[in-house]
Amino acid sequence: PFGNTVMRLTMTGEQILRLLDQQWSGPNAANPQFLRPSGLRYAYDLRRPPGQRVVEAFDSSGAPLDPARRYT
Repeated sequence: PFGNTVMRLTMTGEQILRLLDQQWSGPNAANPQFLRPSGLRYAYDLRRPPGQRVVEAFDSSGAPLDPARRYT
């Protein structure tokens, strides 16, 4: 009833980190809409330069994201 779209993707940890960082660049930089992926926790620092703003990210088990691993 709310018009929300649910998506399920398989991506590497590196792709996820890049995607998370992209939410603060380009035309959305001034007014970002924060991504809320299910089963993922992440911390960011907007004072850092673009491409380096995600400080840490953890999967649903609490383990740090592995850049080479595929996540769904």
